[in-house]
Amino acid sequence: MDSYDQALEAAHQVGFPLVCKPASPRTRYAARQAKALPELAEAFSAATARTRHGTGTVIEPLLDGIEATAYTGDSPSGPRVVAISHATFDPQAEPALVPVEVVVDADDVCASAIEAAASRALAALGHPSGPAQLRLRITSTGPRIVSVATHLTEPLLCMLIEQVTGIDLISQAGHHACGGALAADENRLGATAIRFLQGPGSAAPLPPNAVMHPHITPYSTLRPYPADHPVGPLQRSGHVLVSGTNYQQCTARLRSAASGIRSARLSA
Repeated sequence: MDSYDQALEAAHQVGFPLVCKPASPRTRYAARQAKALPELAEAFSAATARTRHGTGTVIEPLLDGIEATAYTGDSPSGPRVVAISHATFDPQAEPALVPVEVVVDADDVCASAIEAAASRALAALGHPSGPAQLRLRITSTGPRIVSVATHLTEPLLCMLIEQVTGIDLISQAGHHACGGALAADENRLGATAIRFLQGPGSAAPLPPNAVMHPHITPYSTLRPYPADHPVGPLQRSGHVLVSGTNYQQCTARLRSAASGIRSARLSA
């Protein structure tokens, strides 16, 4: 949609809370929440300002439940879900939707339910092969598809997926683009996760000499960026990578690493 009148009509159909976002997945951090009608105009204006010419702005419901992204690869029987990531959004960014933590568990408990929903969505879109990313909300009534991208959008997440599954989705996508196929050397083990170091303003939330001391704990590694870069209303200065046996251990280790960074910064 291209006008506020169209957005208002869509809002009455969708209901609140809702999300206004550019149709292009490359501008995903421009998505804005609106919890009630008075917030709609500002959310629509912010999203439309980042919308690529000719693509329009999307209005969709903001569903309750766990945020997840399913990554599919090829198999002899068609696309199959090879990994699932779960994101936690940063409250500092609201009303924008910007992830602060993402976890990939090789033995995700939601896999079987998400597999069925993803298969139906790809079949309905006529996508018989090749990579895809499906964003979902796992609600009380089951998985609900939010959006589908028939390409890979996050190389960093693909690295996490390869670490715990042995499946190189980027190489698979390259072979598929050239008309070939790449056999997956699958080896599922544990979980891995990332926490982005970000905040409002230009002050980098990193301790001094961060580059010289990348290992915060034996299981976590700090990756500072050469320069801050914007993600929605926030500035991102680096990330922390951790590994563990499952989702719960990874999230606990991310919080521990973040606490260690804060302590190092405050004591400097």
